Amino acid sequence: MNIIEAFREIGIQDAELEIILVPITRKVIADLGKKGYVVADSKPSHIIIGEENIGKTQVPGRKERSGSREKKRSFLIDLVEKGDYSVIDYELLMRTPVYDEHVKKIRRHTYLDDQRDRFKPSRLPSYLRKMEIFGVPYIHGQVESTGGLLWVVGRNPRLFDYFLPERWRKTPSLETVGKQRYLLYSHEGRYS
Repeated sequence: MNIIEAFREIGIQDAELEIILVPITRKVIADLGKKGYVVADSKPSHIIIGEENIGKTQVPGRKERSGSREKKRSFLIDLVEKGDYSVIDYELLMRTPVYDEHVKKIRRHTYLDDQRDRFKPSRLPSYLRKMEIFGVPYIHGQVESTGGLLWVVGRNPRLFDYFLPERWRKTPSLETVGKQRYLLYSHEGRYS
């Protein structure tokens, strides 16, 4: 159930509801920001309270006591304050520029370490195979997005992930005099 429906179910409506929702929505936006996310379309209706917690605001067959509405209101607000909620509408979920820069820096450093250690023998995951061609070690495996094989020089399985086509972001193409188009790619890595 979304947070608006939860408040309406306990009898909070209109202006009172709007006053409550503003700080709750800001809190959720701030929580997402701390995790490196921003949602282009933040709405209170995207804040979901779990069924087990909604059940705590409903007591079937019991008469409402004076002050119980206020307790339920406080309970719902406390859930958001504690982070006990979910957010839906992920199609507009993006990483913040600060987080992207942080990840790029870490990935660049890790990639250089992995390149340095590319010839050290490592245990391969089941989806990768090793092979030597003219004395040069390679690892290779199936690429789901293209159906082809990807070959990477060395024995470091972490390097395989750096070169997967789905990990690369398309950037604008350049048109040459002969009307040929060349696509430029830049690496996009993510740690979650």
